[in-house]
Amino acid sequence: MFNLQHGVNVIEVTSGARAVRTAKSSVIGVIGTAPDADEQKFPLSSPVLIAGSLKEAAKLGKRGTLPSAVNGIFSQVGATVVVIRVEEGEDSDEKLKEEETLSNVIGGVDEETGEYLGIQAFLSSESIVHVAPRILIAPQFTHQLPENAGNPVVSALIPIAKKLRAIIVADGPNTNDEEAIKWRKSVGSSRVYVVDPWVKVFTEGKEETLPSSPFVAGLIAKVDSEQGFWQSPSNKEINGIVGTSRAIDFTLGNISCRANYLNENEVTTIIHQNGYRLWGNRTCSNDPKWAFLPVRRTADLINDSLLRAHLWAVDRNITKTYIDEVIESVNSYLASLKAQGAIISGKCYATPELNTPANIASGKVYFDFEFTPPYPAEQITFRGYAGKIDEVTLPKLTIKTEEYRAGGMDIPISIDMGMEKLEAEFTFAEYDSELFRLFGLINGNSVALTLRGGMQGSGSNDIEGVIINLRGIFREFDFGSWKPAEKATLKCTVAAHYYKLTIGGNELIEIDAVNTIRKINGVDQMALLQAVLGI
Repeated sequence: MFNLQHGVNVIEVTSGARAVRTAKSSVIGVIGTAPDADEQKFPLSSPVLIAGSLKEAAKLGKRGTLPSAVNGIFSQVGATVVVIRVEEGEDSDEKLKEEETLSNVIGGVDEETGEYLGIQAFLSSESIVHVAPRILIAPQFTHQLPENAGNPVVSALIPIAKKLRAIIVADGPNTNDEEAIKWRKSVGSSRVYVVDPWVKVFTEGKEETLPSSPFVAGLIAKVDSEQGFWQSPSNKEINGIVGTSRAIDFTLGNISCRANYLNENEVTTIIHQNGYRLWGNRTCSNDPKWAFLPVRRTADLINDSLLRAHLWAVDRNITKTYIDEVIESVNSYLASLKAQGAIISGKCYATPELNTPANIASGKVYFDFEFTPPYPAEQITFRGYAGKIDEVTLPKLTIKTEEYRAGGMDIPISIDMGMEKLEAEFTFAEYDSELFRLFGLINGNSVALTLRGGMQGSGSNDIEGVIINLRGIFREFDFGSWKPAEKATLKCTVAAHYYKLTIGGNELIEIDAVNTIRKINGVDQMALLQAVLGI
């Protein structure tokens, strides 16, 4: 017997790729004391959300560490802040009182109720206030450095930050450069970003010195909202401060200045250059892969966004369509990040070696994804070779072809099989020892070159600017022949994987082998291939 329906039927189809939304990056988590706070609004060891509201922040009162911390954040941007209040120590001895307060900040788990206490309460933030903090601070509690040990609050915050995929903005000791560097060496986590010294502000008509972490956390949140989480907060102006607790000298191009000394030792600082600016990109990581703060945060946000966006995929039947949908969803997200400039490239694929029949029968499916984040231009060196280059030969654009001839074709046709390699040549009028250092692959990186010139037509007063951008490796140094009374030259060959030619402001050529780009006069001939590959 068959089922007959004479009419129109509607069937909901739930297959297809889902959009991925980036997790909120700029939520700040702050822990501290506020003895005068409204206890109903700010119960102890419980996350409370303040969404940029000064009125709500005023309920913290004026005493303790939280009021000034929240004000410091709000002096940069009206951020979303998760506040956790703990009790101050009650001992009459100041040292014992501080130790008691630090213990309250570190917290733990209540043995009777199972409730989180102190910084552990950040873990319950999403459950209670429906957001997870990504930038953690504990002003007045992260600068201490016990003998032969790290700061106890920072040590306790690191595993919390790992679980939340967050970073910790820590305050340095606020004493001297050597102590700040000693503090940095006590930590080895990519989730810690230490700033020293503290800042000066005017409060109610008088100057006071405060930890810099709330101001820096607010600045990071501001950069996130205005420019994107992949941007570095370094070299951005900090609002609301009138100075630093000790002078940090800084001169562009001077590697021996105090600011550079601190940065060289992975301590971020604050300089005065057209206003007070945050200065430093580096985390406290011992792994060079996670040296830069925006790289750490970009990886965190992508990882978390993909996890959150694929809850729909859990418990679905594992079919080829299912796998294709997940891959398409991830690749679409990575492509959107690339279009925004958040990553340079990225792709997702299913791994055949892991997706075996045995694993699939156990309900396990594996997807690999990779991406390349942009790195901040921390060190910019201008090296001029005007008057030193005799001749430049630009890369030839050659299509690699194969002949194809089928029945009935009178002549063969050439099939486009991609491009031949790109090579440029430069002839130098002298032997520059600095140039020799660029031979081969330098520290695993290619060399970026920029050449500038001008073109003037015959009988014309107009000059069009010419810019040539190349990235690649110096493949060959040809020292030529040396003869009496003749000039010795050095011919260098660069094997390029990136080439862009701009004349008169018009980009005529852009070839990027790594990112599958072949733009000729503004038209990307590889655009369709990029779309098919999801990059």
